[in-house]
Amino acid sequence: MNYTLLCDFYELTMGNGYFQTDGYADQICYFDVFFRNVPDGGGFAIAAGLEQVIDYIENLRFTEEDIAYLRGKGCFCEGFLDYLRTFRFTGDLWAVPEGTPIFPREPFLTVRAPAIEAQFIETFLLLTLNHQSLIATKTNRIVRAADGRPVSEFGSRRAQGPDAAVLGARASYIAGCAGTACTLADEMYGSPAGGTMAHSWVQMFPDEYTAFKTYCQLYPHSATLLVDTYNVLKSGVPNAIKAFKDILLPQGITNCAIRLDSGDLTYLSRKARKMLDAAGLTECKIVASNSLDEYIIRDLLLQGAKIDSFGVGERLITSKSEPVFGGVYKLAAVEDKQGNIIPKIKISANPDKITNPHFKKVYRLFDKESGKAFADLITLHDEAVDESQPLELFDPDATWKRSRVTNFTAKELLAPIFLGGRRVYDSPPSPRCGPTAPDRSTCCGTRLSALRTPITTTWTCLRSSGTSSSPFWSRRADRSAHCKTINTGPHGVRPGILFAFSLGQDQLGHFQKHLPLSSVHLIHQLCQLSLQVAPLEHRHPGYQLGKFTVEVRRHRSQRVQIDFGHAALYLADIAH
Repeated sequence: MNYTLLCDFYELTMGNGYFQTDGYADQICYFDVFFRNVPDGGGFAIAAGLEQVIDYIENLRFTEEDIAYLRGKGCFCEGFLDYLRTFRFTGDLWAVPEGTPIFPREPFLTVRAPAIEAQFIETFLLLTLNHQSLIATKTNRIVRAADGRPVSEFGSRRAQGPDAAVLGARASYIAGCAGTACTLADEMYGSPAGGTMAHSWVQMFPDEYTAFKTYCQLYPHSATLLVDTYNVLKSGVPNAIKAFKDILLPQGITNCAIRLDSGDLTYLSRKARKMLDAAGLTECKIVASNSLDEYIIRDLLLQGAKIDSFGVGERLITSKSEPVFGGVYKLAAVEDKQGNIIPKIKISANPDKITNPHFKKVYRLFDKESGKAFADLITLHDEAVDESQPLELFDPDATWKRSRVTNFTAKELLAPIFLGGRRVYDSPPSPRCGPTAPDRSTCCGTRLSALRTPITTTWTCLRSSGTSSSPFWSRRADRSAHCKTINTGPHGVRPGILFAFSLGQDQLGHFQKHLPLSSVHLIHQLCQLSLQVAPLEHRHPGYQLGKFTVEVRRHRSQRVQIDFGHAALYLADIAH
């Protein structure tokens, strides 16, 4: 299928606008894909969908039918339509490998390309990465709740469309499912297909035993019998035991299973286990299904259920508890004609929607002794991490929580996928190739693995290593003549914002004297002010302590000059 026009219409109208505006069609742009919140309040998400993004970009073409359709809309110039005839992606793309744990506000895919190209691919990238990362994240939670017991994906019939069924099964396999009921996912992506039987199979035969015996004769090495069509303990399990003994045991086959799909799964599994063991079928497994999710599975195991594996359907394939991932695609920087990178930022009254500017790299820091990841470090693209030097970490929200770390290794997360429009990434032959997602997620430690209220760790650090000793978010605006808004900060501390956590009581009082703000709401209000910072002392690289006068403009009619004296502040220059 040709997915070229699977885009929001404004990608095309903006492209047409760039094409007709001098200097914008070939303007090099940097876009980041990131998300703001982990689904279900979890500690981390799992990246998935990269392979489909690669395939889309490699096959991105406008057909004559596409161009004829666009011409009929009456809003595109002929020059732009001619440009689309030879449209190809010529840019660069970096991304984390599929199955990697990812965290909020960190880029897990970055695009560098001419404006029209970078803008056009937004929709497909987001719909693909959002859907598969959502399903992979939900699957990972379910697999972790199963505590080593196999989980199979059973949800195709409840998925929200054919693509959602197949690609959801693929994402679930990446994230740790043992297999899927979706046959096409096996054919296309190698996710092992398997299954048991439906209640209709049992109902088609004159009696339950005949249905079970026939199935065992047909599939002696994969016989899983559904035992809840009539009565689990009085009919289903006894007839399954008889069929196993009559058909399988004489062939020396002991690998068999029963499936429970309704009722009190804890009670029924414990009773069934006793009956199977008493019959000498100690190797017979018990499979459970019936609208399961991570919370139900965890509760079943806590209650002592004798379940060996789980089949999970609708609540996995739709991520029913939180069916939206929320990934976004935001401009981070552009290049001028000389190749200088100019950071770009989106300001918002909602601090969570303020973007982190600039072309960035993401490192994952691992403790050398435990092998566990303990922080992610975001740096500028030209900075390297010196593992021989200590790093000072802090919580981006509770900034007083700090830690100085040593004895670590740093791994760069974003791998090059396309360079100059050419694919340079070798995809694994199977989505599950290499370490599985559950194995990778264990590197994050148990504190992040809680299903509810995980204890999150610091996700970035105060001081970057390498080319500069100053934090990249407090780098002075004159680092480059073109970087008027390069300063960026921890969550909520970005260009144009004064972050006043270091103010003493005298400075707080000074603010309250001029602006009727309670101390509780002071920081929130400051984040909505337009600030002009005028230093009274000469600037020098990397400073944080200085004497400053701040002019606060809440409204045109209200200007307040405040002399802070010497105060440790993170400052952001803003052009007025």
